Amino acid sequence: MIPSLALLGALSADPQIVVYTMGPGKDLFERFGHAAVCVESRERGRCYNYGTTDFQTPPEKIGWEFIRGNSRFWVAIWPRDRMLRAYISTDRDVFRQVLPLTPEQTRRVIARLEEDSREENRYYRYHHFDDNCTTRIRDVIDDATGGAFLKGADASAGVTRRELGAQGLAEWPLAIAAGQLFAGPRLDRDMTRNEAMFLPSNLRAELTSELGAKPERVNSRRGPPFPARPGPTWHYFMSLALGLTLPLVAVGRRGRFARVAVVLCGTILGALGVLVWGLSLLAHMQELRVNQALLLFWPTDLSLGFLGARARTSYARLRALAALCTLILSVIGVLRQPLVAPALLVLLPLGWLGWSTIGAVRAPFAKVRKHGLGSRREPDSVSVTEGKP
Repeated sequence: MIPSLALLGALSADPQIVVYTMGPGKDLFERFGHAAVCVESRERGRCYNYGTTDFQTPPEKIGWEFIRGNSRFWVAIWPRDRMLRAYISTDRDVFRQVLPLTPEQTRRVIARLEEDSREENRYYRYHHFDDNCTTRIRDVIDDATGGAFLKGADASAGVTRRELGAQGLAEWPLAIAAGQLFAGPRLDRDMTRNEAMFLPSNLRAELTSELGAKPERVNSRRGPPFPARPGPTWHYFMSLALGLTLPLVAVGRRGRFARVAVVLCGTILGALGVLVWGLSLLAHMQELRVNQALLLFWPTDLSLGFLGARARTSYARLRALAALCTLILSVIGVLRQPLVAPALLVLLPLGWLGWSTIGAVRAPFAKVRKHGLGSRREPDSVSVTEGKP
């Protein structure tokens, strides 16, 4: 490869490699922070930003591309001062770490950055956990150090993707609850230290501990800190469960509004089933494709309002038993996805719908008893005097 003029200039000026990590911002896509790597020399800097995309794209298109695994990101080159002004102006924490690399390691980093920024190489498919602005910098540094940076990084980080994701979404607990339904058990496996470096804050910590790159604070956020401790989500599921169950209890089996309550229950549970199964079938991301909530939410629940009484009772019992099994497997740890509250969302209304009709199912035997067939009751005694008319 023929070095670019910028590369030749950096090499001739005794450059240093500097990693900048930015804290969370106010928008959703900023909540997990950001990272960039810069080649600095003589008070000048050339920064490589792997987190560039067209954020003016309509949200529905961004969401669709994310689900399909086609989010297109690229590395952009910014002057250091321009980059810092951009993040400081949006009230972000900014940290600077000078990497203690040898001249040869520095040359490797610069060569890799220049290679990645070439038009034919600069684009990549973004993955929030596996391939983002921070993991790319992690790999550049590890490659330059001959694997020394990530040596031993296969050890457990003691945290899961779901836990780290919930920290970033702490301000939006409803989004965390949605993740329990639509994001599968890959999020619930312990991450390695290597994998946990998808977060800029974890990359900063590893650069400090493994390379001795002490972080310097460039800017401090002036606004209030963002919440980092997610709140509970069970009340969302229980509120919906009660909202479906109480109408069934209130109207009874033959009440005037019984059919309305059954249709409401089937429509909501069935719609959730369509969403869960549809996302699993359409998604290319493993986190969305492999989903244990498929055991709970079935599109066939949409048929509840159209089934006859006996068929509806049998179907509701089947669904409730499936939800109960899922609940038990989740409690004992066989299923790692957090499905206890979602299981109750299915179990309560369908359990009531299935077993509250036990009396009605046994009602036909009342006719048998009425005619004296199969009754265990002794006939009433009658006084009879022999020999009298």
